[in-house]
Amino acid sequence: MTVNKPQLTVCAPSYFSNRNLWSGLTRLTVSDNAGGDISFEFKDVSSLDFKSLNLEILQAQADIALIVVDTTYGLGKRDRWVKAMTCLSRIPKLVIAIDNLVHEEAAHEQFREISEELADQIGEIDCLEQTIVPVDSTVDAFADEMGGQFDWYQGPDLASTLRNFLTNVKDEEKGIETTLSSDQFAVHLCWSAEVPMLPGRGYRLVHGDQQTDAQISELKYKLNPETMGHLAAKTLLPGDIGYANIALLDTISFLPFDVDRQQGSFWLENKVTGEKVAFGLIKHELRRATNIKWHILEVDKTARATAKGQIPCVLWFTGLSGSGKSTVATIIDKKLHTMGKHTYLLDGDNVRHGLCRDLGFTDADRVENMRRISETAKLFVDAGMIVLVSFISPFRSERAAARAQFDDDEFLEIFVDTPLEECEKRDPKGLYKKARAGQLKNFTGIDSPYEAPEKAEIILPGGASASAADLADQVISEMEKLRLIA
Repeated sequence: MTVNKPQLTVCAPSYFSNRNLWSGLTRLTVSDNAGGDISFEFKDVSSLDFKSLNLEILQAQADIALIVVDTTYGLGKRDRWVKAMTCLSRIPKLVIAIDNLVHEEAAHEQFREISEELADQIGEIDCLEQTIVPVDSTVDAFADEMGGQFDWYQGPDLASTLRNFLTNVKDEEKGIETTLSSDQFAVHLCWSAEVPMLPGRGYRLVHGDQQTDAQISELKYKLNPETMGHLAAKTLLPGDIGYANIALLDTISFLPFDVDRQQGSFWLENKVTGEKVAFGLIKHELRRATNIKWHILEVDKTARATAKGQIPCVLWFTGLSGSGKSTVATIIDKKLHTMGKHTYLLDGDNVRHGLCRDLGFTDADRVENMRRISETAKLFVDAGMIVLVSFISPFRSERAAARAQFDDDEFLEIFVDTPLEECEKRDPKGLYKKARAGQLKNFTGIDSPYEAPEKAEIILPGGASASAADLADQVISEMEKLRLIA
């Protein structure tokens, strides 16, 4: 049987150079009740940058955290932030060592003032057991006696405190909790990817041996590292800690993070690359998730398609503004209608007059725009129709999420590959001119990225010499080859 060692995580100022404290930690010995030695894992996170520090503390699942505050530099924002992350990670024992106190009579008052400030709760984040001790790392902080400079201090020294905590960790046994299951949660997220988090974007949630697709349905706020308060936010950047609602495709078994840190934590991964993008803590389930059940309809997609005498599918046109997407899609729509097919064209501009009229053009709004359109297209396909979707749809991840809504043979990605220079020459709405003049922000191809498809089913060369009618015929011909139409 494998015995897990107690883990001690040490957080100290990155400028902390005296190594007496560290050398003392490495030779700290603890005896259990039977007289044997207890070994422990020691993790020093003092020199990590902001993003890595958050991630390491939250996922460490340590038994004890030691925060060293160097009064030479004062009680800094980093010290308070580290304490907040330690408390958020639900580390059972927190020891704060106050180092480099002034000597003589002022030391006691300085220790008291700093202790009172550190004892305060960090916003809405409550801590578990906390002990504050004075240390002097210029000498051996782990000597049996603290020394005369701390005669005014009546509590245990650092070594005794750590030994006591480590012994208790060894002796404590966790009770067995009954796991819960749900598909929607309120969570804390520690974002680590360079690509920002966007609500509505699809991710993969990994929870132990359970995996499922996930979407962040609502970002409620992120923590302000300056004040520990709540900041309104629409996205998360590397190092940010956010509080959000998350929705899963399938239910998972779990326990809240406050009850069991292993059963209550998870990773989010990029569905396309597999990169880990965030570490998450499950706070509680959203009970409304259990009240919604999928209603099985007696008339299904096959019955509706058979009645129409056609094969339902979605033609997803993507490309830059002015590439010719809508022109080509309109011609195809007419041709299919003439052939007796039941179709509907969802155009990017048209849906913003109604379904998506509340959305702007930030990356977050574009993601939500795509989510709504893909869900709408899915309903049309379920109705047995051929639906044409003409959207810039600039992000690969959202196009991949849209594709995932359909069966493999129902989704055709059609890339109208018109160069940016040609699109700017056409500029039918004058949008490129405004974007170049700085009058139009977040314009795709100028100050907002367009990620070209890597494996589109159909690529249309929409250059200056391309005829929209010829491009439409190319799509019709491909549909015939795939036996989507006859």
